[in-house]
Amino acid sequence: MKYLSLLIVLSLVLLGAGCERPTAPATPPVGTNPQIPEGSLVPADSFTVDDLSEHSTPEDCWVAIDGTVYDITGFADSHTGGSDAVLKWCGQDASHGFATKNDSSKSHSAKSKLSLDQYFKGLLAE
Repeated sequence: MKYLSLLIVLSLVLLGAGCERPTAPATPPVGTNPQIPEGSLVPADSFTVDDLSEHSTPEDCWVAIDGTVYDITGFADSHTGGSDAVLKWCGQDASHGFATKNDSSKSHSAKSKLSLDQYFKGLLAE
């Protein structure tokens, strides 16, 4: 009986019976600061499809991927899939080509996606 009482007490302690755990509110309270201070955000330029199409050569190559415009001029030579895989998208929306590695049924790695940041130019206007 002594061990049974000890076992029950130990179980209650380990399981936290009778204790409420605080939960984070679903939305931040009104009037609180945002997670990223507004002053630290960098405004992005906006480009139209026509703007994008003006940069369609290997010497001046911009692409759009998922609504973001990148200046990838000079990147093609270092692309592991070969320069042709990249250069054919200059001046165009390359979202599908990037997502499928030009219809190869593969996808780019998270590292590849993060490496796009260094080529960021702005956003594609809708």
